[in-house]
Amino acid sequence: MAQKTLKIAVLAGMAALGAQASAASLLQLDVNTLTAQARDAAGANSAFGGTTHTGSVAFNANPNSVLGGLFIDGANQNIAAGQLSTFTGVIELVNGQVSGGNLSMTLTNSDTFNADIVPGQGQVTDIAGFGGFFIDGLITSAFFNASTFAGADISTFFDQQPLSGSFVNFQFNPNVNGRSNSTDIDIFVVPAPASMALLGLGGLMAARRRR
Repeated sequence: MAQKTLKIAVLAGMAALGAQASAASLLQLDVNTLTAQARDAAGANSAFGGTTHTGSVAFNANPNSVLGGLFIDGANQNIAAGQLSTFTGVIELVNGQVSGGNLSMTLTNSDTFNADIVPGQGQVTDIAGFGGFFIDGLITSAFFNASTFAGADISTFFDQQPLSGSFVNFQFNPNVNGRSNSTDIDIFVVPAPASMALLGLGGLMAARRRR
């Protein structure tokens, strides 16, 4: 499981968001080692066009995928391993710009999380030294189905649904067929309405040590 540290700039961003939100401020879900497949504009599997890709990237859990962590205001909730049952998602792209999509996961105890991706916010970025492409953007209409998730108390967030926030897909290093079996997505949610400062927060959030 990837180990994570938070940058000082991110902590400042969290504090600013906390001042704007009405309650406990930021919940982070780390989903690791997913399968990602690039698709063309017609929905067929394709090579990935990098920072100018038009089409989508589709995500699915594989036998090695994990919910690697759950953090509330930066505090690790120390969830048990082996709880991810399914993960599906699509990030739609036009010329490398995020144009919509959705993210969804289910745990082995039937806890669920679902969110829509906001069109027109976010993009594909190629950042040297980070093991592949980043895709970041905003989410809206985010819902949990219970006041606990993976055994952690998330009642502050559950009681203020719908939630909004951001996501970052990173370590997307596809092969020539546009496929990777080891890409990660971090999801950040706050009670709606969220600050637009969340755009790009994910990209700052996770300075990762090598596995």
